[in-house]
Amino acid sequence: MTAPTIAEVFDRKKDNTQSVRILLDPGLKDELRDLERDLADAVKYDDEHTNARKRAPKVEKLLDELEVRIAEHRVTFKFQSIGREPYALLLDEFKPREDNEFDEELGFNSDEFPPHLLALSAVEPEMELADAVRIWNEWSDSETFLLITAAVTANKELVDVPFTRAGIRTGTLSTGKASTTSPVEESPTPNS
Repeated sequence: MTAPTIAEVFDRKKDNTQSVRILLDPGLKDELRDLERDLADAVKYDDEHTNARKRAPKVEKLLDELEVRIAEHRVTFKFQSIGREPYALLLDEFKPREDNEFDEELGFNSDEFPPHLLALSAVEPEMELADAVRIWNEWSDSETFLLITAAVTANKELVDVPFTRAGIRTGTLSTGKASTTSPVEESPTPNS
């Protein structure tokens, strides 16, 4: 296999993306937890009362219906890298506030930077800055944390695949040949 030309590299290069699913009705998680508990109780009841009418199938049907409702209320947000230079410019524009330790730790203004990055990085669903600001201001900390983490990861994550899956599992490199290096011996004493 010959090495690709730089034009081929540019042609094949894809932007890094990151996706996260958000449940738009968090109450459905509680319903799911309750029904799963009900199912465990129903199975136990059914096992203990072999001659009684079975309860588990009814609860399983309710779980199936709930899973459909959960799927209808789940949205996948997909973020894409905006590029190194635009990302650096955005960080420069929204520097950490001087008297804010949290900002200093993050390396950006924690109120202004996130909605701008969300709006610029979002590809599914697309969003305007006003949409991202609304999300940032109105949604829960856990939801906004998931979103900003995905957006930052799309822009900052190192994208690489180490060797091959087979090589990783078998202790061989991607060449497929086994290592000729002897295994490391354990030291007989902690200091030797």
